[in-house]
This record gives sequence, structure tokens and C-alpha cells, in this order.
Amino acid sequence: MQTNHQEAQTYGGQSFEPFEWNARELEPEAAAGEYSVTIRNAKFMRTKPEQGSYPKINLTLKITQTATDTEDADKSVGGTVFDSITFYPRGERSRVSNINKRRFLELLEACGLDEGVMPSTIKGEEDFAEITEALKDKEITAWVSHSPRNDGKGVYVNVSYAAPRGMMTDEVEEEKPRARTASRPAASKAKPAASAKNGGARRR
Repeated sequence: MQTNHQEAQTYGGQSFEPFEWNARELEPEAAAGEYSVTIRNAKFMRTKPEQGSYPKINLTLKITQTATDTEDADKSVGGTVFDSITFYPRGERSRVSNINKRRFLELLEACGLDEGVMPSTIKGEEDFAEITEALKDKEITAWVSHSPRNDGKGVYVNVSYAAPRGMMTDEVEEEKPRARTASRPAASKAKPAASAKNGGARRR
């Protein structure tokens, strides 16, 4: 008779708890969060022919630490995530091109590299030799986020090399000027409100 009770299975003296498994459910390589990563490899590649065969840099990022206090982020430490930055000729796929340019500049800043490591005219694979070599073994901070896959199977793993806007809240708040109370006319002899004796009400 079949029951819902599950017991640990033992094979050759080793045991494990029963768990669910689905070959069609693709899990992300890392949980969303802030990580310290090491660029283990930076390699020149091209996009698929049907995508234009544009040159790109493939990055292999080894996660070494996390600043995100979640169990999933902790489990991601020691894992590897992959990223790529594609280079498009002027006037082609402007929106996507601009996104990749911005991410490339953020990567350079995170690595402390100058824009001069990449020539302004790209002629071939040799133009990527200096930048790919310069990126290797750099230790930087990266932010991982997720977005749904078009096929509905899991999520895409997105890597950013600059802090997302939502994480800049504290710095922005410090820059906001404090609200000032309008001064009363000099001729007015009205008595101060009773609440002023206690410092007045604070804005929230």
C-alpha cells in the first residue's frame, strides 16, 4: 500500500532525504544578490550567425563572497555565473548596443581599467587581446538579478557591475535638502504655537 510518508534512503551506508526533481525546471546559477566575484576567464567569441556574428566577450565569474543575507545567496557562494558583452557597429541595434556599451563601461570602472584598452575601430579578434587579458583574475563586486525566460523554463541570470538604483537609497536621501518652514512677516506679533515649545512636528 502506498503512503505519503517519506523516509531517508540508504545506499552503501550513505543516506539522503527524498527530494523533488524536474528535468524541465531550470534553476539559476546564482540567487539574486550582491557578490564578490573573480573573473576566471574572459574570452573573445561571436554571436550565432543568425544573430549577426557580432563580436563579444564571454566572462566566467567565480563567486567568492556575498553581501546578501539570504540562504539562497549563501548557497551561491563557490558557484559560477556567466556573462557576455556584445559589440555592435554604429547604427545597428541601437537600443541593445547602448545597453552593452553602458555595461562595458561599468565593467571597466569596476576593474579599474581605462577605456584605452579597447580600440575605437574594431577590425578583428586581435583587437580583443588586450582587454580579455586585462580582465582575467580581476576581483570585483557584481549584482545578480533574474528575469523570466521567453520559453517559460526558469529565469535568465543577469549580471550588473554597478549597484542597482534601489540600493542607492541611503546616499540619495543624504543629498536631499531639508524642508524649510516659511518665515512669518516681521510685523506679525502672533504668539508661537504651543507645539513649538516641544520642537515642532517632524515631517515623515
